[in-house]
Amino acid sequence: MNSEPATQPAALYSLRRVLMNLYVAMTGAYGLSVSGFLLLRALVGESSKIVTLFNNYIHLLLIPAIVLLPLSLLLRRPRLALTQAAPAAVFLATYGLMFWPRVPQIAPDKTRISLLSYNLNKNNASADAVIAIIRDANADVVALQELNPVLAAAFDTELADVYPYRAFHPDESYPGQGIMSRYPIHDDSYWKINLGHQRAQIDVNGSTITLYNTHPVHPFIREHGFFDPALRTAEIEDVLARAAHDSTPILIAGDFNMTDQTGDYQRIAAQFGDSYREVGWGLGFSFPDLGQQILLARIDYVFHSRDFQAVEARVWPTSGGSDHRPLFVTLAYGAGL
Repeated sequence: MNSEPATQPAALYSLRRVLMNLYVAMTGAYGLSVSGFLLLRALVGESSKIVTLFNNYIHLLLIPAIVLLPLSLLLRRPRLALTQAAPAAVFLATYGLMFWPRVPQIAPDKTRISLLSYNLNKNNASADAVIAIIRDANADVVALQELNPVLAAAFDTELADVYPYRAFHPDESYPGQGIMSRYPIHDDSYWKINLGHQRAQIDVNGSTITLYNTHPVHPFIREHGFFDPALRTAEIEDVLARAAHDSTPILIAGDFNMTDQTGDYQRIAAQFGDSYREVGWGLGFSFPDLGQQILLARIDYVFHSRDFQAVEARVWPTSGGSDHRPLFVTLAYGAGL
């Protein structure tokens, strides 16, 4: 009768030991494997397709270390904490400043322009929800990807009062693109590679801005062995080659189907500023919006030439029926930049 209380502490102790051993094994395996991947990435870069695959989502692999490193120290497991040092350090070096408040200094004589980049989802028929977001954002220019004929017709009817200038190239599938603007649009052109791309020049009070509304294809292509970023790279290089011939200030907006650790991102960032990275707060995840408030990646961007200075960048809190949340940015430009 008296043996039951005595067995309870022993059972509890055994359970704690099992749980601690499990934590040590799983945390150590995670830390060593991610650290090994980071070393491999440093040695071979994206010359290896497997490195390129994991590099697309390395941000998700790094995040656990931010929790596991201090937790291991609290549990008095310094050697275990050491296995988390490399992924935690890379995360902080890469994203730490994005959690630090930044207030850009903008000269009062600069002209400001706001832009909303919005992948609508080709199957989206929620015109009222989409129009509500666009009206609420009240951007000067709206760059639309996966624009279908139903939404294009709704915008022509419902948003003409806000955006008298529109250049639409709707499609029943993914290549549909469109631009809406408060300012005159001229020299609009549209082309397809794998998905749709658009270039337009916008006259902002006598100054011309060139906007590329782009949508490179995602790398998960079954016909090319499930994962192959080469097609995405080719589309990005095509846009960069076209932009090299422009002498005006340039904005490149859209759904790029890439994260900020990829080689394709580096190709663009070497020439253009990433508006969200410069002034946005947090990781800026915009995809996929599945209605559960769980987003996994930042693949929607607004890049800008050195003529611009990023003032504000934020991901919209709702998606209007799309699997992407829109990205809203404000930029300043003018003499002195």
